Amino acid sequence: MSSYLCGAVKENFVECFKSLNQFLDERENENKDDDEAIVFYDGNINRSSLSFSEWSKSSRNFAKNFLRSVKKSELVLLLVPTCREFPISFMGLQRLGLNTVLVSNKIQLEGILSHIKPDALVIEENYLLEIPSSSIEEIPIVVLIGEAKKFDYIPAKKLLLYNDLIKENNDDTINLPKVNSENDLIVLLTSGTTGMPKLVQHSQWSYICQVIENDSFQNTSFVDRQMSYTGGFGFIITSIVTGRKSIFSKFTAQETANCKKSLKVLKLEKCPMAFFLGYLLCDSLNHKEELKELDGTLKFILTGGQVLNNTFLSRLFDILPNVILIDVYGAVEFGAMFFRIFMKNNLKPIMKLPAFSQITIRNDMGEVVERGETGHIWVKNRGCLKEYRGNPSATRKVVPLNGWHNTGDFGVIEKDGSARVTGRRCDEINVGSVKFFPLELEEKIIHFECIKDVIVVGIPDDRLGESLCAVVQLKENYLDNNKEILKENILQYCSENIPSFPALGYACNIDNVVFIDELHKTYTNKVQRKSIREYAINSLKE
Repeated sequence: MSSYLCGAVKENFVECFKSLNQFLDERENENKDDDEAIVFYDGNINRSSLSFSEWSKSSRNFAKNFLRSVKKSELVLLLVPTCREFPISFMGLQRLGLNTVLVSNKIQLEGILSHIKPDALVIEENYLLEIPSSSIEEIPIVVLIGEAKKFDYIPAKKLLLYNDLIKENNDDTINLPKVNSENDLIVLLTSGTTGMPKLVQHSQWSYICQVIENDSFQNTSFVDRQMSYTGGFGFIITSIVTGRKSIFSKFTAQETANCKKSLKVLKLEKCPMAFFLGYLLCDSLNHKEELKELDGTLKFILTGGQVLNNTFLSRLFDILPNVILIDVYGAVEFGAMFFRIFMKNNLKPIMKLPAFSQITIRNDMGEVVERGETGHIWVKNRGCLKEYRGNPSATRKVVPLNGWHNTGDFGVIEKDGSARVTGRRCDEINVGSVKFFPLELEEKIIHFECIKDVIVVGIPDDRLGESLCAVVQLKENYLDNNKEILKENILQYCSENIPSFPALGYACNIDNVVFIDELHKTYTNKVQRKSIREYAINSLKE
């Protein structure tokens, strides 16, 4: 049987062709003024909110007052933290048909400005204070969320204040441009683990489709992501399209120190669904009593981005026996490609694909392989990117064949129809001409008693090309132990517990262990394998 999977087909799909502007206006017309769209909590657990009515009216005023300064389809950068100004500014720009780039930090902004020249920048004052004045000299218009007196170096004719733009404008003679949901309107950034982040061009349509296709997103949700991140942004779209409330933290929820605060917010709001990255879920297990208080109200946990092992799953379900865990395999470029659903009584995941989504596993020639064979993961769905903006060569690598996209990941569809990711092309290790991915090894090694986290990398070897090195982050109670003894114990554990790969005819031996204080990660918490590999090589030279 070939490695092909297909999601269900939905009959009524006409709503996907409405624009976000139309959806938000409908929310305004059908809801009372106090119906909440988005709720915010600060670091002191103080609560504030944005209603659908205020969101719609303020974004419409923003668009009317900004109209004379921009033209439809121009490129605008949006650098605003998680706060009420973000969704209002975003929808104000969308009402004008402006292609909006969601920027998360000053490093991204400086990288983008070195490659492209935007037509405008919407920015919060604390970000602007961190950026050299020379970086914005060539930007024609700057919309400032904050006080103008702090930025007297910006000419008055190019500086507009957000508070002025959202002032009521009842001029009915102003005609906003007609916006089509299939226009180029949204640009998100890749994590940029290997240099300049790619600008991933989407339409509103691709995000609207994902929300309508995925029943999992139809609940009031707590989100641990910033609004400018793909995960956080997706829930802004969810609120607009479904009318459901989304709850965001102004504090940095993805920091371990704030895990307990996030659990408190979940309790206060009685959220039926929460979106957490895997490592935060793991951290939450350290707050067993607070987590246990959510049993009964928390129905779904949505996660993604890292592998969850059975030991962790068992611990989670012991505390929350009634919760359903939904592990999303997705990417900025391709949206949600498939879900793996875990429950207490069945740790083997149930597969589910979004409506209209299709997945195949292919060889290097682009041919679909048989089930059980590892190969390249290809996807075809309505959430795929249109292009990498300004990067046609990168676009050709992922969009070469009849609407099918090469994700850059490797995976396998088993004979029972379940699918799993085995690794990324850039993670591949080549030992004595045998190529494989480190994920399976890491899943075994992580169970050793002293190991908090581990990454396996290939390091240069004169004979084999590469040999295997485990880069280990120790648990806190083992930090003062003798490192040489720990290293011997880890190597012994690996030799006894890591299986050979019979199909390859090669036993994968861990030859070296290097200890690291903290695994190198990007601002979105993705492991930087390239940086960790360099660290291991340098450590072994010492």
